[in-house]
Amino acid sequence: MSTLVTIATYHSQPKAEAARILLAQEGIEAVLINETIVAMDWLLMNAIGGIKLQVASHDADRAAGFINTLEAEQKERIQSQATEFIRFKCTECGKPQQFTGDRRGGVETCTKCGRYIDVPELSDEQMIVQHLTLDAATNTTGTGTMAVVQRRVSLPVEIGCVLTFVYVPLLLMAMPFSSHQREISLELGHHLELFSNMLRVVPPLLFIIAVSNEPWSKFGIVQPRWIADPLFAVVIWLVATFALALTLNLLLPLQAGTEVGDEGDALHPAISHVAAGTAGSIGWGAVLLCLVGLTANSLLEELAMRGYLIPRFEELFKSPAIAVGLSSAIFASYHMYQGVEHVVAIFMLALVYGISFCILRRLWPLVIAHTITNMFIYLNI
Repeated sequence: MSTLVTIATYHSQPKAEAARILLAQEGIEAVLINETIVAMDWLLMNAIGGIKLQVASHDADRAAGFINTLEAEQKERIQSQATEFIRFKCTECGKPQQFTGDRRGGVETCTKCGRYIDVPELSDEQMIVQHLTLDAATNTTGTGTMAVVQRRVSLPVEIGCVLTFVYVPLLLMAMPFSSHQREISLELGHHLELFSNMLRVVPPLLFIIAVSNEPWSKFGIVQPRWIADPLFAVVIWLVATFALALTLNLLLPLQAGTEVGDEGDALHPAISHVAAGTAGSIGWGAVLLCLVGLTANSLLEELAMRGYLIPRFEELFKSPAIAVGLSSAIFASYHMYQGVEHVVAIFMLALVYGISFCILRRLWPLVIAHTITNMFIYLNI
């Protein structure tokens, strides 16, 4: 009767189990000693001498040779990876990066912008060769390209789900039978509600983006630039304000009962009462509360309407113009409580935001510009 012989000792339960399975595939029966004890308390690993891999004595030489070959191949693979290089570009600033092969799948810092970047398994040129090889193998022709991201749900279903919890509530609140947003004020309840809406929508949306296995920069979520982003925001705000004012002036004849010189009502009739009772008499506490609520609302709308919908519509319709136009129409539609002419004006403002996003691919300037616009409207500056 054969006795059991220890051919290897491991200090990692997964490695020991993998070795046992590989031996079984070679037709060599093996057992693990002390595995149960380590599973109960891994601190006992050193005390019991590790996990021992044992085989029958008549299989000991063959099994030991097989394990030694595996360990030699693994050591050689690690050494070869250290001499290889992974080359790719930073998704934030586009600077070419180069790291040794043993860093593949890890996290490094961009040498230019300092952003954390994921090191891919393959270099950019290796990925291109792999895609071309797969295209040739499947006889892919025409303008179609292979999808790098494997989706668990179809793109229309994903977009439909996001619109359900982002757009539908906003649309229902904007219906004529709802008085929820008829009167906008600086009261605590209203701005806390804006902040709670952001907490209700933004985390699920960020989770959906995270599980999509796509870079955050695709959706405009990048490292802030504390000088450039505010400057971009001011430019966007000026252009958007000009587009909004020009459109409203052209549509003034359509506003029933509105005097041409009534600039406050023409700009935003929903807050005309603010001009009469609060202009010039708002305390700093109310202004700060207003800023927090409007910033939260701007973050919600820009992340959903520009950051998420534009890239998704671009992917679905293969057209940036359609993506910007459709997202702008959705954004304008839930402002219908302000009247048809204001819906048209807000659509033009949204076009400026959408085009700016396509040019910059950054959310923060849009959030700042959106907040500035809302602050001017609410405080009637």
